[in-house]
Amino acid sequence: MNEESDRTTFHNTRGKSNIDMTIVNTHILQAVTNWEIYEEDSCSDHSIIKFCIGHHRKQVRQKHNYGIRYVINEQTLSRFERNLIVSVATNFRKGKVTDLRRLDNELATQAKETCDIEKVVDKLQKAITTACNNSFRNA
Repeated sequence: MNEESDRTTFHNTRGKSNIDMTIVNTHILQAVTNWEIYEEDSCSDHSIIKFCIGHHRKQVRQKHNYGIRYVINEQTLSRFERNLIVSVATNFRKGKVTDLRRLDNELATQAKETCDIEKVVDKLQKAITTACNNSFRNA
């Protein structure tokens, strides 16, 4: 749902970026309006993302997703979960992973301590894309 904006969703002393995302499915996409990064202080280094959900649309806008679409079912979701673990571990050079909680903690620590959060986000996005491509067929 994220839209171009002069404001960022994350900002601290090391920099700012649009790391926070609002992810919806195609059914909710039709009902969401007025997505914006809220101007008021959130008492955090993350900004508040504000939007409306409902059947009454105040503004009409067409959204077209020309990206890759995947065919997903229960069987491919479990394959995706396994592939995602392998892909994240590979992209972040964590070797063979047996403990998901440990991998999650290591990645969270790396994200907190890095000076280049965009690089971490790019690695994670690459891992998710690889897992999708290895798990699902294109629609």
